[in-house]
Amino acid sequence: MVRKIRAKLVLRLRAEGLSGRAIAAAHSMSRRSVLAVFAAADREGVSWDDIAQQDDDAVYALLFPGRGEHQSVYAQPDWAVTHSELSRVGVTLKLLHAEYLDRCETAGEPAMGYDRFCKGYAQHVLIAGAASRVGHKAGQSIEVDWSGPTMHLTDPVTGQHTRVYLFVGCLPFSRYAFVEPTLDMRQDTWLQAHVAMFAWFGGSVPRIIPDNLKTGVIAHPREGEVVLNDSYRELAAHYSAAVLPARVKKPKDKPSVENTVRSIATWVIAKLRDQQVAMEVAFAGPLKIQQRFGALDAAAIANANPESFAELFKQTPAVHRFPGSMAARVQSLAQALLDDWGGDAAAIWTQEEPDGATVLKRLKSLPGFGDQKAKIFLALLGKQCGFGGAGWREASAPYGEEGSHRSVADITSPETLALVRESKRAAKAAAKKL
Repeated sequence: MVRKIRAKLVLRLRAEGLSGRAIAAAHSMSRRSVLAVFAAADREGVSWDDIAQQDDDAVYALLFPGRGEHQSVYAQPDWAVTHSELSRVGVTLKLLHAEYLDRCETAGEPAMGYDRFCKGYAQHVLIAGAASRVGHKAGQSIEVDWSGPTMHLTDPVTGQHTRVYLFVGCLPFSRYAFVEPTLDMRQDTWLQAHVAMFAWFGGSVPRIIPDNLKTGVIAHPREGEVVLNDSYRELAAHYSAAVLPARVKKPKDKPSVENTVRSIATWVIAKLRDQQVAMEVAFAGPLKIQQRFGALDAAAIANANPESFAELFKQTPAVHRFPGSMAARVQSLAQALLDDWGGDAAAIWTQEEPDGATVLKRLKSLPGFGDQKAKIFLALLGKQCGFGGAGWREASAPYGEEGSHRSVADITSPETLALVRESKRAAKAAAKKL
C-alpha cells in the first residue's frame, strides 16, 4: 500500500526556504519522500505559486500521476464517509459493511466481502494519513462489565419471577464476546464469572478493564492510586493480569464491552423473550445429576470440586438454563443438608415428628427455597410421599388443597400433567387481564 506524501506541504515549506532535511525533521517525513517531491516538482516544472490554490489530492496527482490507483470490479464505498461514521457511538466496520451490502444489492452492483472491506478501509487510512478508529492489539486486553438490561426467569412451578443478570466480557480487537447469566451480582459471582470467561476464551490477557463497581474497585480518585478490591486483585494476579479500571463516568474507556451490551439486548434478551421450559425438562435435573455424578448424595455433592461439578451441569443437554449458577446453588443446598440434617434430606420432615408448619419453616431455611417453593414441596410430601403432619394442608395452602391442580405436587399421570398446565394457563390469562 502507498501512503500519500504531503506534497503540497513540502512545496510550501520549500518555497519558504526550508531545506529537505529540515522539512523531514519538522514533520516526521523520510528524507527520501521529501526529495521525491522536489524531484517531481522540478520534473514537472511546478512551483508553489502554481499549486497554492489546489487541494492536497490534486497536487499529489499532479506530481505522482497514477500512483496508488487501481481498478476494482467491486462497488467502492465512500471511505471518507466510512471513517466519519466510525466515530459515532456503536458504529463498527461490521455494521457499515452490512449497510454497504444492502446498498449494493439494491443497486445491483457487485459487493466485496467483509475481509476486503476491512482491507480497503485500512488502505484508505494509510494513504489518507487518517487516524484509524481501531487502536487495539490482539490478546492485549479484555473489557468486562455487567449488562444494564437484565432478564427475568419465571419458575415453571411457582410462577415466581427472578431477575437474571448478565456478565459480559469482550476482546476489543476481535469484538469476540463472552456472556454469563447469573442470579446476583455479588463478589463471588463476579469472580466466578471471570474464571468462566477465561476458561471459555482458553487463556488470559495482560490487562483487564472493568467499570468502577465495588466488587472490583474500592476507590478510583481523579489523582492518586486506584484501590482494588482484595479478592479481585488476587484473581488478577492469579492470571498474571493487571486491572486498569475505566475512568469514573467515562464509558468510552471501554467502548467494546459497552457496544456488546447493546447487542446483548437484541441478540440475547430480546431473542429469549417469552421462551419457556416444559415442566418435564425442568424436573429432569436431578436425574441428569445422578446419571453424570453417579449419586444424589449430599456429602459427595457438597465436597465435590466446584469447577468439575459445574462442568457436569454444562454438558449437553444442560441441567439448567444457567448451569454455572445452578451448580453453585445445588452445592450450597447439599452443604446445608450436611450441616443441619446430617446429609439426610428426609430428616427435614421425619425428625421429631414435626407438624406441617414446622416442616414449612425448615424448608424455607434451605438455600434457594422461597415461600412458594417451600409450600409446593410441603404439598408434594403430603399428597405423594405419605407425610401426615398436623396442618400440612393449611401450611401449604393453596397448593395443599384437596382436588387442586396447581403444581407439581398434583402431577401423577399424563392426564394430571395436562390439568396442571391448563390451570397455569388460566392463571396467566387472568393475571394479564388485571
